[in-house]
Amino acid sequence: MENDLSKKKIIIDAAYEVFKKYGYEKTSVNDIAKEANMGKGSIYYYFESKEDIFITTLDYEIQTGMTNLQEYLKTIEDPIKRIEEALLQPLTMVSKAPLLMQIWNNKSQFMNKLEEFKNEKHYKLSKILSECIIYAKERKVLIEDFDVDEFTKFIVKWFYMGDDEVSFKLTKEILENILKDFKIMTKYILYGILKRS
Repeated sequence: MENDLSKKKIIIDAAYEVFKKYGYEKTSVNDIAKEANMGKGSIYYYFESKEDIFITTLDYEIQTGMTNLQEYLKTIEDPIKRIEEALLQPLTMVSKAPLLMQIWNNKSQFMNKLEEFKNEKHYKLSKILSECIIYAKERKVLIEDFDVDEFTKFIVKWFYMGDDEVSFKLTKEILENILKDFKIMTKYILYGILKRS
């Protein structure tokens, strides 16, 4: 079992490098097998298809990013700064996640497999943000009647690009402009939820 997990991890690491270099369309299972120093049959022993490899590799990329985000947020004492970073870091994470950028730019190709995947990731991001807001509420820096659930649903839909109707090609330049706008929106959103003395 442990050997299976390590072989699967070798395949995921190899696939990440190949998908990052060539993109989904131009990558073949042979390319992944070559990068992993395995036979093509070994790849298919662990994965059903190239799409399955891609989704698994994407999941690993996102899980790593979310784990890093949670660890980073725990280091921030200031509750407002913690919320601000929880709002901004997922978008920054996208800019550093080449497979996530590929998914965004080829949504229709992966939509069938991604709906459940996307919902799971949005739930995890909501949980991370909720924890930051609860941390701030416990320190009594937010307004009394602040609705954590309503706020996190709104943020996931609009800040974390959870709305399927939003459709454009995502480039680094567009992402930088979005991040700049998010910083401005974050400042105003946080001002609106802060408790006044």
